[in-house]
Amino acid sequence: MVSDSMSEWDETLYAGSAEFYAAGRLPYPLALAEVLRAEDLPGGLGAFRVVSFAQSFHWLDRPRVAAAVRRMLVPDGGMCVFVHATTHEGVPGDDVLPHPRPPREAIASLVRDYLGPLRRAGRGVLPQGTLSGEGDIFRAAGFQEPTRLDVAGGLVVERSADETVASVFSLSSAAPTCSVTGGGAFERDLRGLLRETSATGRSSERTRDISSNSGDRHHRLARAPAGASTHVSRSCRRRRGVGGRPGTRCPWG
Repeated sequence: MVSDSMSEWDETLYAGSAEFYAAGRLPYPLALAEVLRAEDLPGGLGAFRVVSFAQSFHWLDRPRVAAAVRRMLVPDGGMCVFVHATTHEGVPGDDVLPHPRPPREAIASLVRDYLGPLRRAGRGVLPQGTLSGEGDIFRAAGFQEPTRLDVAGGLVVERSADETVASVFSLSSAAPTCSVTGGGAFERDLRGLLRETSATGRSSERTRDISSNSGDRHHRLARAPAGASTHVSRSCRRRRGVGGRPGTRCPWG
């Protein structure tokens, strides 16, 4: 998965991480359910007013998926929404919280000690991070310029040691199947870092801001799909658990 022209699904990406999502991340809405791989769209699902991607589009065959999604949207008001967020960790800071913050920098250093300096992603590495330039891709597919909505974070949340460990294992860069991260010495050292930071095992963090970008399909290019739904929205994630890249960014910005 290094370019849009050579996109290939890696079944080891996030393998073994799903069980850690409920404990390690803020929850997704229950309505976001796994349906099928995004590259298999439209898949006979019909037409929709909203299609949403939650921290996932950068893993896909983006031109193919963007074109397929646009064809699935109703011409009158159909839109595609992208959620950009970091849900596995909070913002750094010096303000006093009920418990110490998790040692995120030390955790990142520990991951590098075990897996090397290049960010892992399944069997591969991402030396330049995940792909960007989604704005050009969606404009080429026939979407209008996006509208951005920011939702402020700052909510103080508490984590147990198990929840902080789960937040690490929920990442594509440190999923349990990534080499030696699946428990054993890595988890022992990780828990040791947490005990050094908080004797009680409890930690606190402030949640990060969340942003979304929504783009309407161009009406002049639209065809009215038969049997269009007027109220259903779907998540077109490849699989449950996609979306672990650290760092909030606005791909359409």
